Amino acid sequence: MMVARYPELGRVAVTVWGKRDVRVVDLADGRTQATLRTGTDTNTVGFAPDGRYFALLRRGGAVEMWRREPLGRVIGPVGLGDDSGQFALGFPTKNTFLLASHGLIHLYRLGDPTREEDVYDLGPTPPTYKPYIFRAVSNDGRTLLYTDGYGRSAPLRLDLDVWRDALCAVIGYRELTAGQRSGLPVEVPEGPLCPEPGPHSTESNPGRPELMG
Repeated sequence: MMVARYPELGRVAVTVWGKRDVRVVDLADGRTQATLRTGTDTNTVGFAPDGRYFALLRRGGAVEMWRREPLGRVIGPVGLGDDSGQFALGFPTKNTFLLASHGLIHLYRLGDPTREEDVYDLGPTPPTYKPYIFRAVSNDGRTLLYTDGYGRSAPLRLDLDVWRDALCAVIGYRELTAGQRSGLPVEVPEGPLCPEPGPHSTESNPGRPELMG
């Protein structure tokens, strides 16, 4: 049996292996308040803060996203790579679902239709050159705890402004030449990329110490 947090105070979500249901149970009287039929191989679940969606982990090592009403799967199943025991998931906003596994960070937009919005690939980690391992995600879904190939664990901020300021500081807030812009792997907007030190310029680097120096 697995017991998970539920957004409503005084209630929990309970799953029992071999049963087809996720049960929402009131802790005060032990009664089942809701029953969600998700299949017999359900391992555990994690609800969004507003309760409209929940992530479901299958015993075979795959994650699915379900809508509460009307009940149904909207994402997945999504495999978790070679090691299904190492993953993290969260909800950065009420309309965004984050799944981090096997060196990849997936962001999904919840709604109609639900779709994948962004994917961040951290690449291989020296010296093993295997994917980074994700351990946990903060309650607000904006910081991940990861482990590199040396066994070092550190937080990774998912804040584009923090990363921009950290990278601009590395190059001394200079602007890129036309040739350097054309050589970038992604398209960048017109205008200055590093006009001036931002509000995060004095913060410590947002993660990946082997890259940030």
